[in-house]
Amino acid sequence: MRITIRLLILLAVIWSCWWWLAATFIDRGADGWLAARRGEGWQAQVQPIATKGFPSKFQTQITDLSLADPETGVALRLDSATVSAPAYWPGYVALSLPSSPIELDIAAITHLFRVQNGTARLHLHPGASLQLDHMQTRGGAWQWNTRQGNALAGDDWAMQVAQNPAVIEKYQFDLQITNLRPGDQLRTLLSVPSDWPLSFEHFSADLAVTFDSPWDRRAVEDQRPQPRRITLQEAKATWGPVRLVANGDLIVDNMGIPEGAANLLVENWTELLDLAVAGGVLPANIRPQAQAMLGALANMGGDPTRLDLSLRFAAGEMYLGPIRLGPAPRIVQH
Repeated sequence: MRITIRLLILLAVIWSCWWWLAATFIDRGADGWLAARRGEGWQAQVQPIATKGFPSKFQTQITDLSLADPETGVALRLDSATVSAPAYWPGYVALSLPSSPIELDIAAITHLFRVQNGTARLHLHPGASLQLDHMQTRGGAWQWNTRQGNALAGDDWAMQVAQNPAVIEKYQFDLQITNLRPGDQLRTLLSVPSDWPLSFEHFSADLAVTFDSPWDRRAVEDQRPQPRRITLQEAKATWGPVRLVANGDLIVDNMGIPEGAANLLVENWTELLDLAVAGGVLPANIRPQAQAMLGALANMGGDPTRLDLSLRFAAGEMYLGPIRLGPAPRIVQH
């Protein structure tokens, strides 16, 4: 019995020492990372960081965080966040987001995000680079606002990201959003009729993205991984009478210019034409010709209410079938 008690005491002492050393490493590591960013010219401010949670976990409270990278123009501000991990492996990270607004500046545009019960769970590979293995994020009601007003909102959301073990630069993304609602700003921009439904009945997307490097700590410290191939397995959206289904495969060069094609199935496509005319995207005097041409394409498929379209990207241009739409958008992460 004495041997058992002594053994338990010894294990408790070892565990306490491990927890204290790891917690100290976390605190000093966070302080050192912020100091290194300041040395690179970043603005990095936060209230003193202290890790708690003995004996079962490491729990770090972050308060009044402000980060700004002058080289990329990206800045982040939030009131608070909680980062926790089990004591047996700090690489299983859980992040709890605040209900107060999260402010993100990208390319001189300020975005304000507000989410209820927002959480993220990250599994990181062992090692100094902290490479992402997989991640799950979810939350309740959310809003995305800009200085001009509400852009998007929704009831709840969930996203899973998983690294491909055979190709470490490749990640699978699965996204589900309930009651996705374009905000007044977007509805006004598109001149959406007042009787059009406020929210999407369904919105989901499954895609695989191959980057030029895996996601790890360098993505924050140095340069964001850039997409080099995007394979959209399936995206679905239902908004009012219109249903959209898309898939495609794009190769992205070093300048962010895509090459490839995306296929788009549109049900009740004439309703979408009405929306395009109302929003000024399609001039009213061109509506008859556009409907006649698209109607002929739909009839070729056997169902006049369903339209199969191919969106093609080639030589820096974007085409809808044989029709040139203009320059292809650049796909670059800042």
